[in-house]
This record gives sequence, C-alpha cells and structure tokens, in this order.
Amino acid sequence: MLAVAMPLQAQQAGSQSEQSRQEELRKKREQRKANLTPYDTSTGEKRVLWWETNRFKAFTKGYKGIRPVIGGMDDPVVFGAVSSGSGLVGGIGYQRGLDSQDFRFSIDARYSTKQYESLEALAEFPTPRSDSPVQAYLEAAYRDYKEINFFGLGPDSSPETDSTFRIEDRRFGGGLRFFPNRAFFLETGWARLNTHLLPGPDESGEVSAFDIERAGDLEVLRGRRAPEYDIYGGTFGFNFFDREYPEVGAGIAIGVERFDDRKDDLFNFTKISADFSTEIPLKYRNRRIAFKIRTVHHMPDAGNNVPFYMLETIGGGTTFRGFSDYRFRDRRYLLMNLEYRWEAWTYADFAIFADGGKVFRRARDLDFTDLEAGYGFGILIRTPFEGRLGRYGRLRIDIANSREGFRFYIGSGPAFGRRHPPRVK
Repeated sequence: MLAVAMPLQAQQAGSQSEQSRQEELRKKREQRKANLTPYDTSTGEKRVLWWETNRFKAFTKGYKGIRPVIGGMDDPVVFGAVSSGSGLVGGIGYQRGLDSQDFRFSIDARYSTKQYESLEALAEFPTPRSDSPVQAYLEAAYRDYKEINFFGLGPDSSPETDSTFRIEDRRFGGGLRFFPNRAFFLETGWARLNTHLLPGPDESGEVSAFDIERAGDLEVLRGRRAPEYDIYGGTFGFNFFDREYPEVGAGIAIGVERFDDRKDDLFNFTKISADFSTEIPLKYRNRRIAFKIRTVHHMPDAGNNVPFYMLETIGGGTTFRGFSDYRFRDRRYLLMNLEYRWEAWTYADFAIFADGGKVFRRARDLDFTDLEAGYGFGILIRTPFEGRLGRYGRLRIDIANSREGFRFYIGSGPAFGRRHPPRVK
C-alpha cells in the first residue's frame, strides 16, 4: 500500500504545481494586456519610413506639382532625343494631372554646365494612363545652345579644325499618336520652327571665327536670316519586344518628315530615317546580345540646300562612342551599335561594345565600306527606383576608343537601345 500511495501523492503534488504556474502566467498576461501602449517609432525609423514613402514622389509628383528635373536636354537636331554634349543638366518642372486619364500638362526648365538652356511645355489628352488607342498632344519649346561643335562636312572632316556655333530656336506644334495594339504604332504631327544662328565661343571664351566655307551654306551666315520651317510628317513602326525584364525581342521604326522653308524657298528638304534594334538572350536574360542599326537621309529639293545645323550628327555617348560629340555631319549617315551585356549583380550590368558608321553625300554610298570604328567597355548602374524614374533611375559609364583616342562618357540610361518613336516637333 505504501508503495502505491507514494507515486499518487507525488502526481497530485506535480499537478497542483503546474496549475499554480499556469495561474501565475495567466495573471502576468492580464497585467501586460492592461498596460499595453501603442508602439512609438524612433526618430531614425520615422526618417527611413518617410524616405521609403516619398523617394519617388520628389521626381514624379513633387510638391504640389513642382519637382526637380535631372537630365533630358534635347539633341540640337533630333527633338525628343537626349544629347550627350550638353554637360550636366538640372532644373525645375511643374506638372498637373499626373494621375489623370483625360488631361496632363507639364512644363520643364533646364540649364546645363555648358550654359545650355531650354524651356518646354507639353499637354496630352487623353493621357498615356488611359486605354484610348488615340492620343493627342500640343507642345511648345525654347532652346539656347551656346557651344555646339562643328568639324566640317563629310567623312574627311578633321578634329583639328574644330569651331563652335550657337543656335537659338523656338518651336510650337502638335500631333496624334495611334497605338491600336502593342505591336504597331503611328505618330503624325506638324510644327513651326524658328531658328537664330550665331558663332559660338572658342577655347579662350571669345567668339569663334566660324568657318562658313566648310559649312557649305554661305547664305545662312552671310547676312541672310536662318530659315523658318513648317515641319510635318510622321513615324510608324512595329514593336515585338516582350513585357519581361529585361526586354528581349525586336523593333523597327521608319520616319518621314518634310521641312518647308517659309521665307526664301531655298532650304526645302525631306528627311527619311529608319531604325532597327534587337536584344537576343543567350539562353538566359542576364546574358544578351544587343544590336541597333540606323540610317538617316536628308534630301533637298532641286536647287535647294540643307542647312548644316539641321543635319543629324554621329559622335558622342548616345550615338558613336570613341568620337567627340557631333563629330561627323553630312546629308546621310549609317550607324551600327553592337553590345554583349551581362548582369554582374542585381544593380549592375557590364557591356563590351563595338560601334561602326559613316557619313556620306550620295545615296549610292549606302553600304558597309569605309566605315569608321570604335570599341570599348561600359557599366550600367541601376537603382531600386528605376521602374518609377525610367532612365533617370540609372547611370551609364562608357570608356571607348577609336583612331582619335579614348573617350569617357557618363550619362543616364543605356548608350543605345530600343528607340521609341520620336515625336514630330
């Protein structure tokens, strides 16, 4: 009996001890519940949370529509294409209707370290946020570019005879965009362009003795006012890039623009451009081959000429790396860019590239002979907010070499890639 009673007593004592412990824990929980207070974040945590919430808004929504602007200075000739020769660019902008599907308005003022100035206003209706396959826009712009390099015309121009000119222009226009589906696009529009031309500064800062003989347009700078143009035309193309990241696929765009001299009927011409670009994955998307080819043809009417400053150029970080900005200029050109890109880690892509191209005067010289060449290495640094800020959320660094030596470029976004349809301005 004693042997049986002792285990029973021990079991009862253990049960009472467990009940006492559970009761004690219950009382502690009730006491903590009665003393609960809301969690108060520290000052440091509040700053981090504010940055996570507002880091995009500074460049998108801004404060009551007012926001800082970084980069985006237009090319001197190709309106809507970013220039690589303007230096560091900053400014301030205002926009209204960012989240609207019906109407959006924006105005941006920019200034660069090379004293380039621009003021641009754009109204869109309906906006790209809508599902409408048709969009309309109106825009106006003022630009003053004080130092644009001019090396002469043709493939035999020399960097040793470089001079500069200054261009001031105003434009106003509008147009329509048609996107019936993801694969096809069409843009058409009209614009009025007024230009004013002056010599630029030389290395000493004095006014440059611009060589108008090499410009080939003696009437432009010898007492005759620069022509005022009515520009109309359009761009159409096909986009077969997918929606993955990074995009792979192919695209093509063909543009036709007519430039009518409103005053003297001496500088009428037609401009035709064609682009093809592709990115091909090498088994995985973090290894890709990117290729682009572009050709442009400025064709004057009989007895007319094309002003030298209206000719597209190749040279610089966005076209032909290895050569100076605006290095080659003539009525026609052919440009090719080839890159092997690989993702080194999440926020950095490395690239080995080769560029080839030439300028020429006659249509029959459109071939792959007598090409200039350049090659180099590039790094594309991405940021976590690239998706919100587009090309402003990434940084491209290129080191290139050609027969004229090494060049170093820093800019936002890839040096080349899929070309979005340029607006007629």
